[in-house]
Amino acid sequence: MGLVKRNEWMMLGTMLVTVTLWIFGERLDISTLAAAIMGLSVVLILRVLSWDDYLSEKLAWNTLTWFAVFLGMADQLIVLGVIPWFSGRVGSFMKSLAVRCYIEPLILQTIYFFIHYGLWVRQPILVLYCHPENAPNG
Repeated sequence: MGLVKRNEWMMLGTMLVTVTLWIFGERLDISTLAAAIMGLSVVLILRVLSWDDYLSEKLAWNTLTWFAVFLGMADQLIVLGVIPWFSGRVGSFMKSLAVRCYIEPLILQTIYFFIHYGLWVRQPILVLYCHPENAPNG
């Protein structure tokens, strides 16, 4: 394998800074998007990777594009009130059942199963649907 090259050290340093900003950026008032763009910019400016290297990763760009679309859709579900409405319906349904405490988790797991496999086609929507605290701030 040989010695670690200059570009590899720069990539490692950039990744460490980017991940650190991603984790602790909220305390520094730096969004995760800004941290990611900074990391990408540093790698491009330092010529660790070229723009052609990035463009040649078609699968990654495809994934990123679809991920962005589904995150946007999930955010709009929150903005339009679909998620609070559905959560309220599930809560009312669970209260109306008045079942024993060991049955409730089974019912909730069944609802979760149908949300996961029946309604939504992508994981990002599910994550934001079930955990709205992860929604992008807009």
